[in-house]
Amino acid sequence: MTCIMSAQIIFLKMTTASSPSVAVTMHIYSHAFRENTVQPHVCVSCLLPLYPMQMGNLMSEKDSKLRLALRNMGMLDSSYWVSWMMFDAGITFITALLLVLFGMVLQFNYFLKNDFGLLLLLFWLFSLAMSSYGYLLSVFVSKTQGAVYLGFTVFIVGWVFQTVQFIGQLPYFSSFYYSTTNRWGKVFFWIFNLFPWNPLTKGIMDFNEATLAAVDPGIRWHQRSSYCQYQPDGALQSPYDPEVEFRSYNCVYPLAQVYWTLVVQWLLYWIMAVYLNNVLPNEVGTRRVLWYPFCRSYWSPRPTDTVSALQHLAQHEGLDATAAGGGDGNADAAAAGASIDDDVAAEEQKMKAVLLERVGATAAKDTTRYAAELYDLSKVFKTRRPLNLKPRCVSMNACISDPDDNHQQQQQRRRRGVSDFVALKGTWLGIKEGQLFCLLGPNGAGKTTTINCLTGLLPPTGGAALIYGQSISSEGGLDVIRPVMGVCPQFDVLWNELTGQEHLMIYGHIKGVKFSQVRQQAAELLERVKLSHASRTRSGSYSGGMKRRLSVAIALLGDPKIVYLDEPTTGMDPISRRYVWDIIQDAKPGRAIVLTTHSMEEADILGDRIAIMARGEIKAIGTSVRLKQKYGSGYQLTVHVGPAASRSYSHLDAAQQVAHTAALEQIKQAFRHALSLEPVDEGRSMLHYLIPRSSEQQLTDFLAVLEQQSKELGISDLRCSLASLEEVFLTIARQAELDAAAASGSSLVSVDLPDSAGGQLLIPLGQETAPHPSGDGRNYVIKWSQDDQGRLVVLDVKLAPAAAAGAPAGAADTAAAAAGLAVRQSGS
Repeated sequence: MTCIMSAQIIFLKMTTASSPSVAVTMHIYSHAFRENTVQPHVCVSCLLPLYPMQMGNLMSEKDSKLRLALRNMGMLDSSYWVSWMMFDAGITFITALLLVLFGMVLQFNYFLKNDFGLLLLLFWLFSLAMSSYGYLLSVFVSKTQGAVYLGFTVFIVGWVFQTVQFIGQLPYFSSFYYSTTNRWGKVFFWIFNLFPWNPLTKGIMDFNEATLAAVDPGIRWHQRSSYCQYQPDGALQSPYDPEVEFRSYNCVYPLAQVYWTLVVQWLLYWIMAVYLNNVLPNEVGTRRVLWYPFCRSYWSPRPTDTVSALQHLAQHEGLDATAAGGGDGNADAAAAGASIDDDVAAEEQKMKAVLLERVGATAAKDTTRYAAELYDLSKVFKTRRPLNLKPRCVSMNACISDPDDNHQQQQQRRRRGVSDFVALKGTWLGIKEGQLFCLLGPNGAGKTTTINCLTGLLPPTGGAALIYGQSISSEGGLDVIRPVMGVCPQFDVLWNELTGQEHLMIYGHIKGVKFSQVRQQAAELLERVKLSHASRTRSGSYSGGMKRRLSVAIALLGDPKIVYLDEPTTGMDPISRRYVWDIIQDAKPGRAIVLTTHSMEEADILGDRIAIMARGEIKAIGTSVRLKQKYGSGYQLTVHVGPAASRSYSHLDAAQQVAHTAALEQIKQAFRHALSLEPVDEGRSMLHYLIPRSSEQQLTDFLAVLEQQSKELGISDLRCSLASLEEVFLTIARQAELDAAAASGSSLVSVDLPDSAGGQLLIPLGQETAPHPSGDGRNYVIKWSQDDQGRLVVLDVKLAPAAAAGAPAGAADTAAAAAGLAVRQSGS
């Protein structure tokens, strides 16, 4: 609207030279423009629309978690808010300057007669106060769209308040402020001054009043306070020349106070925004205590703070010099009703010894350089669940309480209204420098929560963690850690408007890379992740794999000492994945790398040590070979039988196919005779066997025999390997589910029977065979699988072939009685 009006006025100005009648019309229009207070509305309409856009831009960074990414790179909160204020101050200053200059170019007396500095200062201070007010409101909004809606709502409210003041001159009119009958005049005055648009409107009205008549001189800089005088008695009013000086003897709020009010609003709203942003839950639900500005540890943390915290942890764990190396983690776990891996227990004891060394309880013995030390690290999320207090209705007119829900049970339910989700259950872990530590586990196992705690995004609920000797639980410690830390988050956090090169240059400056080296490092990293061709392309147009490669490059920027890579190769093609693997391998010397992944191949190739997590606990830890030897079912043996490589099975004639089938059967008989094994998978030219560890001694001699008779049996290839890491992972995750079910007392699950009669069978979780309790000889084979969170689910239930042929009823009865099974027929 403002732009259209300005264009019309410029057009009229340009046509006055050729037409006298148009000149008269322009004079009338300009006079009406001055006297009918259209100019004040134009000023407000030029300034207020900036506010919703500022809120939207600020919230887009918060919503996309870019603010957290900047903090992880080492940017301080103070730097973040100052940078935003400097940006908004520059934009609003340019806007205010252009508004005043265009008003002067259009020859409006409002802008020509009033002092240039006073007008510019009023518009600029108002914009600064509105920016701070937007920062404050953005704290209470979680989505960008909501911030835009709220911004336009404030815009409408400000417009309404402006109209009320223009029409009624409330609450700045002297008769309202000094009214003897209305005691609320001064109260409304101070309430109105809480919002930036009200002082702005008062200033605009004073400037407008000073230029209404043709002879009015406007307000000069030195008059910003003296022009406003409240003197209702005309005899006491000092005489003055209205053509030289403007005065208002009915004024109670001069421009100087307007300016100071806007300055106070600007600073006060800014401070409140920063404070509330810290004490209210942020994007990941964390917050500081209400009195954090008064905590010494926030402003100047000391090393003694870390030592005292570790001493308190050691006392809480009951550690002393004698118990550090002699404890038995398995005994503690057995007492708690759970099992613990020997290697996990050894890791825990080793870290307890390091903890005692840290607090000075024992002499330093372990000289290993640890990049990360986790001491009983735990994280608990508080979640609320609704209370089931609804009564049971027995008729249309009466509702009674469930007789089983007595008063005591209802009180217990109220006490259990807040339930806890334990994401990490006391992790003891040490990660050495120069080592790539890989975390495996199903979704929800605690991998990302561990990284979020180590990077400072989530405060740990219990325990402690040190990164190169600095505590993650102190503000000062995080400020020291973040500049030497690189993070590739699970989800890409990028500005869609910036190119890949611009991302690296911005993050490089934040991390303290020398100005002369930022561009060179950015170019080298882009070349290493094969993004040089797209270095000047906006990241919003990148594919998913390209964004992941850019995130990896950002994590390695600035030569960090510790790097966290949370599923870095997700969405990459095999070629790009190999490139990233090579980059990660080259980056290991001199730093520690923590990697989470769902790719067993990636963990097997890159991981120096691997930890498998399930339900918030480390269930197994060690090298890939160690885990395979300990948890693998044995060996995998693949036998390929077939004709020459140039011919396929389909090209064999009938006699050759018969001979080929006979060779396969002969090999099967050899395995049955020597190892008592059947193939787990077979094809026309391939047999795949799993060799248990119990047959390991016979395997060597049997392989020698197969190799000697390979030509007679037609064996073209013979491969033997350890169990895969995927098998180890599934075994551990499965056992964790069984332990959790047993601990919770919910180890029985219900499965639907495939019989025509229907019904359900209660079986222990993980059991693969179950007889029918009726004793009719029917047996069922249950096939289990695991979902994306590692939980065991029934995949299929089939009637065993032996049951179809008939089985002894007594055996079935005995098995049913021993297993304690029960069946619920669907008709009962």
